[in-house]
Amino acid sequence: GGDYVNCPKTKQGQQTVPLSGGAYFVSTNLATNINSSFPSPGTNAWGVNVINTSGVDADYYIYAICAKAPRGYVQQQSVSINNPAGAQNRSFLACPSGDVVLGGGAYSTSGLTSVSMNGSWPRSTTTWEVSMSNASTSGASFTVYETCARINRSASQYQIDMGSAADNAAGADTFVSETCPSGLSILGGGLRSSSDSTLVSLSSTEPFTGGLQGAENNNSVSDASITPYAICAT
Repeated sequence: GGDYVNCPKTKQGQQTVPLSGGAYFVSTNLATNINSSFPSPGTNAWGVNVINTSGVDADYYIYAICAKAPRGYVQQQSVSINNPAGAQNRSFLACPSGDVVLGGGAYSTSGLTSVSMNGSWPRSTTTWEVSMSNASTSGASFTVYETCARINRSASQYQIDMGSAADNAAGADTFVSETCPSGLSILGGGLRSSSDSTLVSLSSTEPFTGGLQGAENNNSVSDASITPYAICAT
């Protein structure tokens, strides 16, 4: 399934834009995962495609962090990245010169339930990276998306905080979170997996007031770890 959440207009009628976004599954079942999470091109919305092969209905929520467009705001997308059957592939996308990254994600061309995001996180202050798993028998591709803006790092105290890696045992759904320092607000963030298995997938990535949280499903037979990232500023 999939859907979008639209950023609202301010009381003064000014349209806000998505800085970042994500999804939360109301389930810890290992068969509920995220296929795609991305700023919808040409709109003011964040879109998510999700997977549920558990045989049990599960609700999910889509999140978007919205604000008036900061200076230099842009939504970017990469070229199409090949994601062959049975492979996990990574790719990253850099912001325009002078901009910093606010959030990001990816869109997969495959609607198969065995294609899912393994990780989506800020690689640096100017770059977003995604790892996509294709456990199906059909080839696919994906596109990396990111939002960027020209934010004064010193004046805004812009920073990326990396949390501690949490163990994600084989057969487990592991929850992690990272909180921004006092006085800073969450702009975006993500999760990075240590696993290159196509059976390890993101099940949730969602902002909360002052931080970022999410979960990873490990359907493989090997232990892994998951690291949370929070992009923070005043």
